[in-house]
Amino acid sequence: MFVDADADLKMAGEIALNAKVQRPAVCNAMETLLVDGKIAKTFLPTIVQRLGEKNVQLRVDADAEAILKSEVRSPKSEVRRATEQDFYTEYNDYILNGAGRGRRESGD
Repeated sequence: MFVDADADLKMAGEIALNAKVQRPAVCNAMETLLVDGKIAKTFLPTIVQRLGEKNVQLRVDADAEAILKSEVRSPKSEVRRATEQDFYTEYNDYILNGAGRGRRESGD
């Protein structure tokens, strides 16, 4: 799932939470959450806390890790650095990859 800077963040949070925790073992459960860099500092801490309440483990890239370390004093979820392989893994479990990304300027 990608959360764009222009997204309704409340709705995006509800969708992300539902997409991961409603039925994590099904093949269409969300495995990766990508967040536009423009809103990552606002959105990531909030969604990480909500996912943590549902015992979701987060595996994040360096950008998301830096945001979470500076913005979340005591995360309710386990947060660890993702490996490259994590972003290709289908967990079917309460594990979610996360990344904060800058907007691509090329229009691709």
